[in-house]
Amino acid sequence: MPRFHVVGAGAIGCLVSAILAENGHRVTLIVRQAEQCQLFHGIKYRKSSTAAPKLIQTGLDVEIANSSSSIDNLIVATKAQHSAAALASLKHRWLPSTTAIFLENGMSWQDSLTKSGLSLDNIILGVNKHGVERCGPFDIVHHNWEGGMDLAAALSAPVKTTDILTELSKIRNLNINVLRWADLLDQKVNKLVVNACINPLTAILNVQNGQLLQREDTVALMRSICDEAAQVFEGKDSDYFFKQVEQVCHQTHLNTSSMLQDIKHGRTTEISAINEWLCKTALCQQNLRLPVNETLIRLVKSKTTNSN
Repeated sequence: MPRFHVVGAGAIGCLVSAILAENGHRVTLIVRQAEQCQLFHGIKYRKSSTAAPKLIQTGLDVEIANSSSSIDNLIVATKAQHSAAALASLKHRWLPSTTAIFLENGMSWQDSLTKSGLSLDNIILGVNKHGVERCGPFDIVHHNWEGGMDLAAALSAPVKTTDILTELSKIRNLNINVLRWADLLDQKVNKLVVNACINPLTAILNVQNGQLLQREDTVALMRSICDEAAQVFEGKDSDYFFKQVEQVCHQTHLNTSSMLQDIKHGRTTEISAINEWLCKTALCQQNLRLPVNETLIRLVKSKTTNSN
């Protein structure tokens, strides 16, 4: 069985690591500080907030980035704003055949990949739709599986990379849908717009995802965000985007968004990789301003400052 390294020990990184280890794979979580290694005794995993926790230890270990061992398969599960630095810290461990699976939010994976020194061919790109919450170090609750995870290999991917994709698709609890590359890029756009609506509004208003559909004013704001996004992505329809947002709000109605979790814990949010990316792209490519998104960015950043 292939071995995996996972960089990013947050909710998604721990979820993927736990499920891979449960299915017999050797998994090494890469953490930033040696102190985190001392805290690690396995991953505490619950299938719902009321379920009894299960401690997963077999097949799992941790290490810091400056280890000298090579990396054959890397899963990138960091926050979008941290991926470039994380990959730079691992550059000395690449092999010519290293496969990288990108699960980060937003569209900045392209910049991270370009700077990483990884082969552009050995890439699997993903869109995560699992609802998972980090409760503490190496402690997660898996709220729902409904959307699973969409993955696609690069168009010029070698056999080794496509074999890794096939292996991942067999793991039932990951609930993976294998897509064509073009379709996956389309899903990345959809996920970006969904996150641009749900994440900042839940963070600003301190509400769960489903509560955004309970008020006319928040629904109107989400429609405005979708209107602005449709101006950025040619051929995309605002109503289509809003239906995607509505569906995710229903599917994850009891979830606390990652951005709200970040605000509550005084962490840097992914607003720069989501709404700010939209604004910069609109300005650079079409000389457009997106006033609703610009306002949300300011409000989220003010919340981050206040929480610190």
